[in-house]
Amino acid sequence: DSHMNFPIYTRWFIRDIDLFVSIDSIDVSDFVAQLGCRSICLGNVISKQDFYPIDGVKKDIDVSFYGGPKRDRKEFLAFLRAQNVGLQCFGSSFGAWLDQEQLNQIINRSKIGLAFNKYGYVDDKIRMPKNFTLSRLITGHNFEYILSRTFVLAESIDNFDRFFSEGREIVTFDGKSDLLDKIRYYLEHETEREQIAYAGFEKTMVHFEGALQLEKMANLI
Repeated sequence: DSHMNFPIYTRWFIRDIDLFVSIDSIDVSDFVAQLGCRSICLGNVISKQDFYPIDGVKKDIDVSFYGGPKRDRKEFLAFLRAQNVGLQCFGSSFGAWLDQEQLNQIINRSKIGLAFNKYGYVDDKIRMPKNFTLSRLITGHNFEYILSRTFVLAESIDNFDRFFSEGREIVTFDGKSDLLDKIRYYLEHETEREQIAYAGFEKTMVHFEGALQLEKMANLI
């Protein structure tokens, strides 16, 4: 949780460490680098052993979401339910806890997976360092869908193109209407949707799978 941890306490000793590793925040990693500390944003440490494609699975879920329906997510989910786009929500917040294997099956059955990337705390309650601006972070949902070779609609993140090419390896959205338009489009264009899902999966397996990212960190250390 770099967005929360860095402003609260990490910034006070950042000049005393040799390497700063962020899992989820590109902008925090960049800001730390500007302070003169060696820094890397891994983006993902999720393993292909936990999330993976299931051959022959029937994709019978149009749009899936799992996790906590907090803050802005509640508004997005309520909006999508009203639009009748086939949204199904999973997890303990929706009445049924899923283990990792069950979650992987749900993801594999999904035509489109939603990844909300906005931080989940009230930023005006935290005193920010000078010139540091909060943006969105990379949640684990992005890579859980991608490693399962399922098309993901990811909430837009600054500099996400360092990981994926927009429209070829991932598709992002910014706001409710943009999300709705892209859900409707990609539900109707299966071939294009699956090509993007496959390209994102291939890129991740070569460059960003969890074991590879941890190896990058170990090499820096």
